[in-house]
Amino acid sequence: MGDKKVLDSKTAKVLVVDDMILGRISSRNHLKELGFVDIQLASTGTEAWRHIEDANGKGCPFQLILCDWVMPEMSGIELIRKIKSQNWKIAPSVILVTAESDLELVKQALEEGALGYVRKPLSLDSLRAALEKLTA
Repeated sequence: MGDKKVLDSKTAKVLVVDDMILGRISSRNHLKELGFVDIQLASTGTEAWRHIEDANGKGCPFQLILCDWVMPEMSGIELIRKIKSQNWKIAPSVILVTAESDLELVKQALEEGALGYVRKPLSLDSLRAALEKLTA
């Protein structure tokens, strides 16, 4: 999902999805420290999907999505599957942010289309490393 590419922090549109407000705020703050400007927040996978559809409908899709794995209504994996099922010319790159540590589940997430995985609590260094891998 999403090709490896350079993400220009000044122009990339980013969506942070986490059902915990502190997770959303922490992710947004780390992204800002890395120079990202256009950051939207969603508290559920369902809300995220509405943002994604709206952005695509307006011709300004998200390039990056930081998504929690375990959320009510729609999990991060379900959101990835939904994104992957679309025939968009450019699909967003998705990095899962989760407390999950089971390597089999991490492998499943990558097989489903996540391009990265970062453990909670999210740190600036771990986010930077995931973004560097994404664009390598």
